[in-house]
This record gives sequence, C-alpha cells and structure tokens, in this order.
Amino acid sequence: MDPQRWRSVEGLFHAALERGPEARQAFLDVACGGDTDLQRQVELLLAKEKEAGSFLETPAIRNMTDTETATGALLGREFGPYRIVSPLGTGGMGEVYRAHDSKLGRDVAIKILPDEFARDPKRLARFRREARTLASLNHPNIAAIYGLEESGGMDCLVLELVEGETLHGPLPVPTALDRARQVAEALEAAHAKGIIHRDLKPANVKVTPQGRVKVLDFGLAKAIWRLDENQDLSRAADKSGEETLSGDIVGTPGYMSPEQARGKEVDERTDVWAFGCLLYELLTGKRAFHSESNQDTMAAVLEREPDLKTLPSKTPAPVRELVRQCLQKDAGRRLQRISDARRTIEEVQHGSKRWRVAAVATAGLAMVAIGAALWLRGPVRAPDRSLPKIPASVPSAELTQKRLTFNSSENPVGSAEISPDGKYLAYSDPAGIHVRLLSTGEERLIPRPAGVPAGAFWVVDSWFRDGTQLLADTFEVGGQKSIWTVSVVGQSPRELRENAKGHKVSPDGLHIAFSPLGASDEMREVWVVGSQGDNPQKVLAVGENEWLTRVQWSPDGQRLAYIRTQGSSDQSKGSIETCDLKGAGRTVVVPADPSLSDFWWLPEGRIVYESGDSNDGNLSQIAIDNRAGTPTGKPKHITEWAGSNVGNLSATADGRRLVLRKQTYQFQVYLGELAAGGMRMKPPQRLTNSEANEWPTAWTSDSKAMWIASNRNGTYSIYKQGISQQTSEPVITGLPDIPFFRLSADAAWILFVASPNNPVPLMRVPVSGGLPQLVLEIRNLVDFRCVPAPASLCVISEMSPDKKQLIITAFDPVKGRGRVLRTIENDPPHPYTSGLSPDGSTVAVSHAEEPRIHIRLLALSGGSDREIDVKGWPFITSIDWSPDGKGLHCVSHSPKGNTLLYIDLQGNAHMLWQSKGGGVNWSVPSPDGRYLAILVTVTNSNVWMVEGF
Repeated sequence: MDPQRWRSVEGLFHAALERGPEARQAFLDVACGGDTDLQRQVELLLAKEKEAGSFLETPAIRNMTDTETATGALLGREFGPYRIVSPLGTGGMGEVYRAHDSKLGRDVAIKILPDEFARDPKRLARFRREARTLASLNHPNIAAIYGLEESGGMDCLVLELVEGETLHGPLPVPTALDRARQVAEALEAAHAKGIIHRDLKPANVKVTPQGRVKVLDFGLAKAIWRLDENQDLSRAADKSGEETLSGDIVGTPGYMSPEQARGKEVDERTDVWAFGCLLYELLTGKRAFHSESNQDTMAAVLEREPDLKTLPSKTPAPVRELVRQCLQKDAGRRLQRISDARRTIEEVQHGSKRWRVAAVATAGLAMVAIGAALWLRGPVRAPDRSLPKIPASVPSAELTQKRLTFNSSENPVGSAEISPDGKYLAYSDPAGIHVRLLSTGEERLIPRPAGVPAGAFWVVDSWFRDGTQLLADTFEVGGQKSIWTVSVVGQSPRELRENAKGHKVSPDGLHIAFSPLGASDEMREVWVVGSQGDNPQKVLAVGENEWLTRVQWSPDGQRLAYIRTQGSSDQSKGSIETCDLKGAGRTVVVPADPSLSDFWWLPEGRIVYESGDSNDGNLSQIAIDNRAGTPTGKPKHITEWAGSNVGNLSATADGRRLVLRKQTYQFQVYLGELAAGGMRMKPPQRLTNSEANEWPTAWTSDSKAMWIASNRNGTYSIYKQGISQQTSEPVITGLPDIPFFRLSADAAWILFVASPNNPVPLMRVPVSGGLPQLVLEIRNLVDFRCVPAPASLCVISEMSPDKKQLIITAFDPVKGRGRVLRTIENDPPHPYTSGLSPDGSTVAVSHAEEPRIHIRLLALSGGSDREIDVKGWPFITSIDWSPDGKGLHCVSHSPKGNTLLYIDLQGNAHMLWQSKGGGVNWSVPSPDGRYLAILVTVTNSNVWMVEGF
C-alpha cells in the first residue's frame, strides 16, 4: 500500500472511530465515494480495532493480504491436543487463534509466537523460563496461561479464551470504579509475584458476559521481547496510530510511563501509571495522553499534565486525587503500590454518602423486589437453592450477546424492554425507570408519579410505537397497583387504571392489553382498552386453578398470545396459547411446560420463548402462522446457556435484536470475623471471586486456610486456599459430582462424597493430595462429621431404609464403619440437619419443618437429651457447633431472606448477618473460633441483547 493510499485509509479509520458503531457504516458509504477497496481496508481496520483485546496490535499498515493467507494455512493444524479452529487476530506479539482442546473438551486461545524465536535459541529458552513464571499467576481477574506447545518448528502459547468485549469508556462512575477495582486486584496479585504487566491498556482488558474483568497478556512484553537492553523510546522512530510497539520498542504510546518511554528500569509503578491512564479513560472516554503521532504522544507523556477537568462532575474527590497521584511523572512521587489504589476505590464504593443511601434503600426494598419480580412475571419458578450442577456457560455459536446493564446484586434489574426502532432501552431497578440511548449510553431516570410511595416499584411494561411513550406499572407490596402512560420526553405520567397490571401496547399503538387484579393479585382475565384508557372490552377469562401471564400481541395486531398456567404454585405448568380479539379461535402453540414463563412473537412468524430449569434458562423457538395463531413447525432449542434464568423478552419491530433479563445464581465463599464470643460478626468479605461456583466445608487445623470445592475448570475439584491469599492450589481434581467433604479427626485425611448414587461412597485422600480410596458406603446419607482430639471422633448420620429413623454411627477413616451410637425416631418422616459437638458427646439436630421450631441436643453416650426453643426464627438449618461448645451457628430460612445466626444453648438467637443480593446457605467455623466461612448464593439480574437468532 503506497503512503498516499495509507493516509486516506488512516484518516477515514480515525474519523469512523469518532462516530458511534451504528453511524459508521453510513459515514463510510458517503466518505469512500464508491471506492469499494478503500472502504474494505477501513472496515478491516475497524474490525481489527474491535478484536484487539486478545492480542497486541501490530502497526496498522501491515500487509493484510499476507496475514489472511497465513491464517488460512493454519486452520485445522494441531499443536498437541489443540486443534486450530478459527483466527482471532494478528499482533506484534504473534497471531492468535481459537483452538479446541480435545483432552478437556474446551476452547482455548493459541498465540503463535513471532518468527524471531525460531532463529534465536537463547531467546526461546529465556522465554520459556518467563512463561513458567507467568503461568503461576492464578487469579479470577487474570487470563490464565495454560502451557507452551511446539509443533513442526513453530512455538505457541496456550491461553485462556476470554469471551466478551474489551474495556472502554466512558462508563457511569460506579461501573467505571467496579471495572478499575478488578483491574487493580489483578495487578496486585501479579505484583505480589514480582510480575509487571508493562503494557496495560483498555485493549488488553476484557469484560466477560458475566461482568468479570480479565486482564490479558500479563508480562508477555518482557517474556517475548528483550528488555534487558533499555532504549529511550521517546526518541524512537515515529509511527502512526495507537499501536503497540514491538521488536526494539515495547509498550503502547499513551499508556507508557515516563520512565518506560525513556528506557529506564521499570517496576510496579509503571503499571500504576498505566492504571491511572486506564481509570481516566474509563471515566472520560478519552485518552489521558494522545496526539496524531507516537512521537507527539510520548512527548505529551513526558512534558504535559492530563486535563483532570474533563473528569465527570460526579467523580468523587478521592477518585480525582487517585488519578492525579497515579499520573505523577516522577515515579518517586507517584502512588507507590497498586494496593493503595484498590483500597481507595473500595472505600469510595462502600463509604460515600451516595453509596450508603443506596445500600439502606436496597435493604428495605430487597424483599419487595422479590415480590415485584414475581408479580411482573406471574408465578415464577423459585431458584433452586440446592447445590446445582452448573457447567461453564456455552453460548450458541450463531448468536452474539452484549450486556447492556451492569447492576450489582444489591440493585437488580426488575424489567426491561427495547424500543421498536432499537434506539432506546427502558429498564427498571429499585431507583425507578431508566431510559438509555443505546448509541451513546446517555441515560435519564423517570421519577415515580407524584403521590406514589417511594417504596413502590416503578416498572416497564411496553413501548408505544412512536418511541416517545411507555406503558408502565406502579406496584407496592400489599398496596397500590396502577397502570400509567409515561412520556420519555418530559411530560407528566398519566394514570390509566387502578388495581390492574399492564401488558403490551398493540403494534399500531391504538390499544393496550391489561389484566384486572384479584384479591391475591392473580391475573384471570385479559381486557383491551384504547390508548387513552377508553372503551374497555373483556377478551378472555380462565377457570379455577388457572391464571394468565405475559400477554402479547400478534405482529398484525389481530390476535393475542398468552401463557395460561394450571396447577398449584409448586407444580404448575404453562402453555402458550392464542385467541382473536373476541376470545374465540383459541389455539395451543406450545403445550404445557413447567419451565414456561416468558415469550415474544416475532414479525416473520416465530415465537421465541424461555425454556429450561431454574439454573439453565434457555431460549427455544417455534414457527407460527401469524394470522391463524397455529404452530407450523416443531420447537427448536436455540441457546445452550447455563447457570442463568432468562425472561422479560422483547424485540425490535424488525425482529433482528432481542433483549432479555438474565438472572444468574452463583455460589461464592465469604469470610466473616467473629467478635463478642461469637455473638457478633464484622461485615463479611468475599474470599472467592471466580465465575464458577465455590463451596466451603473444611478448615485446616491452624485456621489459616480452608478447603473449597469448585467447578472453576469445568469439572468438580477440591482446592486449598489461605484466608489471606487470592490464589488456591488443587488437591483433588476431576470428580464426577459436587464434592461434600470434611477433615478427619486427626487432620490427616480429606473425607468426601462426590456421587449421585445411593448408597454413596465415602472416600478419603491425604491432605497433601493423592489418589482417592474408599472408606465405606452410606445409604440415605444426611451428614458426616469429625471432631479433633481429645474426642477424635467421626460419625455418620443416615436415614433408615423406611426413612423412619435417623441412625448415628461412628466410623474410622482407615478401618471403616464402627458401632451405632444413637437411633432417633423420625415418624412421620422429616429431613434432618445435624451437628457434632466439639467434645463428641452430643449431636444437635433440627427438623427442616416443624410447627414449633426447636433444636434437640442428643447425648451419644450417657447424659440426658435437651431441647432448645428458638423463638422468632423459622426453618433452622445448617447446624455447626462453635469450637468452644457454647453455642451453635445456624441459618434461618424465611420469606425475608436467609439469616446467619448464633444460638446459645439457652435458645437466645443473635443475628450475625443477612446478605443483600444473595442468600446465606451455610457456615463453617474455623477451629480457633475466630472466623466463619460462609456459603452465599450471589444473585445478579441484568439486561442483555442477543442478535443473530
């Protein structure tokens, strides 16, 4: 490509970048003046810019034809167990491909290393040493290095494949701080191992569909290119664009620290500088240092100060000061440790007045949110709080997903709908209804109507056709319920009907479908009313033990579709049916299905609907005759998501984009520090932060570490993790089911069960790791426990074959089953939970369901039994004795949420913690009585856009 041609491509490329993604195509159609080759070159650069997060870019002027030819030659090639599937990108640090791991059945990223390595054995040997160090990084916010492979004289790195978008700004201040905090945590973990990134920038950070930040290419700049011969990069030959410099020059202009640009020695403070640049860009959407050329950009880094006045007005003062400290040109005056940056952000997130007010409001609204969600969607499956089998999420290959909201677990999205033209998203959360312009991210909050209580939910039902009005509801648990029309251009909301639930506006915008609400808020009728609330007409009614949810219009507005649900609330089945506007001509589109809760009627003759259980909500579709409302094909499963519950579907008028609300349920470990003899607890801190599920059940005897079960690598395994560490080491891997485990009385064995069979095999493995060995088999297992010396006792709790007795039996990890210690009558049968006292003398048991809540203390040898009445706390589960034997740590399940309690032996209950945005499942006290490891279900609810379905 000649220089003149390149200048044209480069100019158009940067001009297009300044426009939103939706406006770029129209701009290029005009600006390229019919020059299809010119337009193709610019579009290739734009595509490359979008993909740049998974590799470090080469100079943009690199010959694209050569790259494409080389890429095609590698497709299908194998490197060990890895088969190349498709290209991901090309960079100065190598070409990157998607590959499939045939051994573990997962996809990975393969980075083919530059040709320089084949010609320099010393460099390759040094790189391999560096790669081993980099592979030691194990942190949820760092993309992992899996290995180094060689085939046919070609070397490659095997990397974690991170799905998602590269980091970009501007973002709302809370979102920007959350992203920056995760980046800081990744840097902090790497710096603790002496590893510096050296090329931190937004393009090297990805945000997964679950909202997890992943920092890419950690330390590869040093590993791949020689940095022992420092050079003054500020005097380097000029290049155009914002690419990563390679070969003799390492780093990205605009993010390189002054000492890095001058070729001086660097340490973790160079990453602190880059972090400051990244935080500035997240908040402003602009680079802190940027000019037309690399040379001018590096001059700006060395000579000019960033314009802190461009930070948003809502930026907290401590964050402004943090940016200033990170971008001090003198490394000695700069913020010295990234951990200080992380702490500053955490203090702002948890300590500012704005965040405190939100937390207080959310605490009061948490259960109202559950009620509102149930009311909005009708009878909804409660999430399964048992330990689920949740594999890693695998999206359909044909679909693209984009996350639109990033609300925290304490601020869930309750409803959402995209406007017919696809320009706007309306969604609700405890603050109210938000309307966002999708092209720019600009957003405004629509306040509740005057007179509506602050505690009432203000939720989205439907857009009117012109995109200037919404149909919305107000809902107060036990109180007011009304339908409103809401202007998004500033006019006051207008109430249409009281004691009713709105559904959808007709395609022509002239009619509204709604349901009157009965005494129990059940919807048994569908009515149609004019857009001004006039001329109401009853269309449909259902019989006893039936109710209606999610009413939709056909694309031509001549029919209604609805979900008719039958049966009790815990055994209900819903079917998608249609009828005409007089309630006649009823048809069944999707027969009775217990998983049905939402659907959308697309214009080309398809209905897309939710299918799957509470942990694996997915989408299916069925072809339909738009006029007759009859199915014309068979249902087809179109997604393979896992670990989520989807609903609140809506689509654009052309049917090309679908928006949905996705709820995820994830088990994580929290660590709480006890006080006042175990009767109080400091606010727990999250110990694990992976995208998988993590379960704690055993501590080391010194209380400094615990064993955690996890499916983080796609299979169930047991890991050991220190309470002051962010990394863990595997002890047992590749288990067939969720492992439930304890530590033996002598602390020599991990005892675990990991099988769905009955009887279940109880296995043992040395605490240092090794092959599992069978101890014994247990039929109808309830629990097993061990207490250390002086008692040195292990017991099994199991139900008799007829379930009428609870049998407690001693066992030895080496010798197997021992004598029966106690038999407890269980008639009528009830599930039990149990706990063994530290001295081995008593088992505490509780029925899962009893009209009078009490805990029974049963003597195992001599002594007498006792009962502890627990007043005010229903459904006591998960009993663990405190290490001093003076009380019990339990969980109470109630409609108000799960609460962690300390119950003394007189029955006095002390509330330790009630989590927000999640549920407490169980706790495990440390042997020294100082900590509780707590299993918490973290629930998130956010809006996603799906295209290509």
